[in-house]
Amino acid sequence: MQAFIINQGVPWQSYVLKAQGGKKKLPHQQVGKLIVATGDAELPILEELYERAMANRVPGVELISSKRVQELEPNVWALQALHSPHTGITDYATVGWSFAEDFLSTGRGQIHTSFKVVGIDMDEVKGVTLESQSGDIVKAKWLITCAGLHADYVARMAGGAKRPVFLPFHSNYKELKPEYCNIITQHLPYS
Repeated sequence: MQAFIINQGVPWQSYVLKAQGGKKKLPHQQVGKLIVATGDAELPILEELYERAMANRVPGVELISSKRVQELEPNVWALQALHSPHTGITDYATVGWSFAEDFLSTGRGQIHTSFKVVGIDMDEVKGVTLESQSGDIVKAKWLITCAGLHADYVARMAGGAKRPVFLPFHSNYKELKPEYCNIITQHLPYS
């Protein structure tokens, strides 16, 4: 299963586990998350994340002690951690295709992929006109974009605000040797 993290308010709120009132059998596993502070300089960042989670009414989130971290994950060390017990993983491609199938089954729209948008014209009367890099034109009454890290750029093309701007970052994922695969027993660890 390709893992996709389901966050509940840390930093964004998810609806994937509750997709369509639980009617769909979408793959997911609730594993919890530990965001750990391993140095004093990281403690204020952890506190800010906790305050955001509280402001977003994230259920079950708590700041936990080093001792509690060790109880949850004996091979993880931290000064303090943010514990989000309801965070989970899913196969994002399966979830995305499920939403796409639902949308297309209504017969009220289209999905265009690999459509590099170079121009968006928004008109209250005529609707939306999109132009692709290859010169294709698509007209629509409404537009929903899924531009990922380019969402700020696409929003500005459509006349949206210049802020916020997304700042992409790179994460490294490591695959453990088989003999070490069970050292983290339950939670997704972050530092």
